[in-house]
Amino acid sequence: MTYAELHRVLTGLGFTEMDVPGSHRFFQHTASGALFLFGLHSDEEAVRETDIVSVRRHLAEKGLITEDQFATLLGKQRHSQPSA
Repeated sequence: MTYAELHRVLTGLGFTEMDVPGSHRFFQHTASGALFLFGLHSDEEAVRETDIVSVRRHLAEKGLITEDQFATLLGKQRHSQPSA
C-alpha cells in the first residue's frame, strides 16, 4: 500500500487531511476523535509497516472499521498495483 492509497482509505472513512507545511500530514476524524500524523512521504512510497499496524489498530479501536475489513482493503490495494 502506498501513502496515496492509505490517504484515500482514510478520507473515504471521513477523515479530513491537513498539511503541516514542510513537516507532516495530519488526518482527523472529528466524530470519533481519531487522529493520525504521518511524516512527509511521497505519495508513491510504500507505507511503513509500523504505520499500517498503527492505523489498523486505531481504526478498529475507534469503531470505524474492523481489523478484518482493513486487511481486506489492504489486500485489494496490493492486488490493484500494476505488475512490473
